[in-house]
Amino acid sequence: MALFKHAKKDEASILTRRTKGEKILFTVVVLIFAIYSAVLLYPLIYLLINSFYDAYGYIDMRVNGNVSPFALPEVWHFENYVKAFSLHTVNTLGRNIYLPEMFFNSLWYCTIHVGGQVLMSCFTGYAMAKYNFKCKEVIYALVIFSMTIPVVGTTASLFKLVNDMGIHNTPMYVIVTSLSGWGFNFMVMYGFFKNVSWSYAEAVFLDGGGHCAAFFKVMLPQASMSILTLSIVSFITSWNDYMTVLMYMPDYPTMASGLYEIEDIARGTGDMPYFFAGLIISITPTVGVEKTGVVSVNGYANDMSVRFNRTAAELKSLGLDENDTISITLLWTTTASYSAVNTTVFGVALPATPINTWRTYDISIADIISANTDLNTFLEKVGSDGAGVQIKGNIGSTTTLYLAEISFVKNA
Repeated sequence: MALFKHAKKDEASILTRRTKGEKILFTVVVLIFAIYSAVLLYPLIYLLINSFYDAYGYIDMRVNGNVSPFALPEVWHFENYVKAFSLHTVNTLGRNIYLPEMFFNSLWYCTIHVGGQVLMSCFTGYAMAKYNFKCKEVIYALVIFSMTIPVVGTTASLFKLVNDMGIHNTPMYVIVTSLSGWGFNFMVMYGFFKNVSWSYAEAVFLDGGGHCAAFFKVMLPQASMSILTLSIVSFITSWNDYMTVLMYMPDYPTMASGLYEIEDIARGTGDMPYFFAGLIISITPTVGVEKTGVVSVNGYANDMSVRFNRTAAELKSLGLDENDTISITLLWTTTASYSAVNTTVFGVALPATPINTWRTYDISIADIISANTDLNTFLEKVGSDGAGVQIKGNIGSTTTLYLAEISFVKNA
């Protein structure tokens, strides 16, 4: 009896007992995956911490370089996550698309894409694995061959086909392209159904059921874990896909494509923390409330085009006059040996701005009117529906301008 218990104990421990070589191998594998996990967590931690900085603190940290990028902010700016919902891009019709709408576009895009692809892959994988018909081997060979062709090689022909079908820049593009049923998902489902015994289907036939009953009631439920795995992988891929949306659905920006376009604006303004907050929201994902921002800018080197997030008509309704001012906070950085920059804002010359130092200036609207003909003409330029007014410096492309804030000040 004692021998029997000892033998049973050895059988139970065979799955956990390791030789010295296996222990070393196991330790190495754990270390490799620990390093891999740290590499994945590094950018997420960086985004999370820096999303709570203000624009001044973040740019000072980057310019001076004497603060660790993982240093906790002295003041936590939770309002960045509210401000992030004012992030927006502009579609081909000139309409502002804000973060909540991008989130909604991502949801329906991923739902249709994942549902269509996974379901059609179940159909094609089952048919190819369990039924014999003419040209079956040829179709399978073509599927494998098509997977070896680089995506870049088919982009031009696919773009022309989409245009000829009249589904470019419409939700129909997502529906049509989600119904192929081939590719990686097909290979997974084909391999699964190939290893499922046909006896299950024969039992259904003996009970009077047909092929549909055999597939939906018996075969498909057995593939639930494979379907779940493919759905998760497809959802993550679709959620992060920005290039497809930029090319084929520019009027329906998703979180990925919209934030991709907004990145240049955030770099130009220097207000990266609230852009980081938008990235954190995009990977959560969470639903929030829209809040209209103060200003939208595009910054490149020493030349910046500025538009307020309100239309010209909305700006005119503020009742501005010559007694009011525009407040602007900016920062110049450079790798050259300049000590100050002569800056022109809305055609009005400012005092020399020191390098690497934030400065706030109040510009009289009376001066702006004299430089821009009249107030209405100026407001039509700087409104969200206008062409924008440039901020310029007198130095070269080695210099970068950061704009932290610009706003109208209504004086009593």
